[in-house]
Amino acid sequence: MFTKKFIFTVVGSLLLLSSILTACGAKKEETTANTSAAVAVASTATPSTSVPSTRVYKDKFGHEVMIPTNPKRIVVDQFMGHLLALGVKPVGAASYQFDAAFLKELAAAVENVGSPISKEKVLTLNPDLIILQDGGAAAKIYDEIAKIAPTIILSYGGADSKDVLGQLRDIGDIVGKKEEAEQWISKYNAKVTQYREQISKVIGPDKTFSIMELWAKQTVVYGKNFGRGGYNLYEALKLSPPKSIKTEMLDKNESFLEISLETLPNYAGDYIFLTANAGENSSARLKELTDNPVWKSLTAVKNNHVYQLNTSEIFPGDPVSIDKQLDIQSKLLLNLDSK
Repeated sequence: MFTKKFIFTVVGSLLLLSSILTACGAKKEETTANTSAAVAVASTATPSTSVPSTRVYKDKFGHEVMIPTNPKRIVVDQFMGHLLALGVKPVGAASYQFDAAFLKELAAAVENVGSPISKEKVLTLNPDLIILQDGGAAAKIYDEIAKIAPTIILSYGGADSKDVLGQLRDIGDIVGKKEEAEQWISKYNAKVTQYREQISKVIGPDKTFSIMELWAKQTVVYGKNFGRGGYNLYEALKLSPPKSIKTEMLDKNESFLEISLETLPNYAGDYIFLTANAGENSSARLKELTDNPVWKSLTAVKNNHVYQLNTSEIFPGDPVSIDKQLDIQSKLLLNLDSK
């Protein structure tokens, strides 16, 4: 038989073992709980890699504007073609943008907000970003427009303006499409290189090129930053202007210059790209020019090196348009000189 002392010893041992096992279980639960809590804290403390929804952008006039990082509803006056080149369709644009032949198809469903742009129409579009051209009518009422949505002003066509590719890079930065801008530029430059090589085989390096346009009462010549295919000719294809255009315009980055009929020979190149932008009087202005003895005396006229172009195709200076204009200008040069 077991003695009382033996029984007490066994019972005590069992109680001690039970206490140890209970304590171990509690410790395990505490450790598990602490580990879970630590994981949760670590998860919430990990820095976010998401892009901020807004950022500050400083425009040409020093306005520091809080703009969306990836704007979705953009209204522009001048820069619709820049946006379309990046695959971004604005919700609204100034009416004169719809006069550009190569933008019309791409601009389906873009609202015409007038020219100058109507504050009332813009308001109904609920934009999250407005981009204006310096010198434009809308820019003159910036404070009123800026009450509708974040508004920035960019330079276009002036002596201090960037060229079309620089503008495209700026727009790409603004709308979160930097990579797309560089891809577009690379593709354009590749086409330029091909055309430049072809043209150099048929036109000598000493030949000069002019861009002329007839207004209602004035005759003007253009440089490289105000549409009319000037960037293509002078910057991309590296074709030479007459000396007067180089010194009075390109060297000063001037957009256009009014000239008189008497001084026209100073600005006329061996090749002339000509447009008439006088509305209903365009035909009359063309006849007035082509009937004049000064015009008939020009080398370009005598050699049949004058290209009369469609104004709606050649006047814009946006990326979409200059790409199409490059084809037109280059093929005219190549076709005419290969005959």
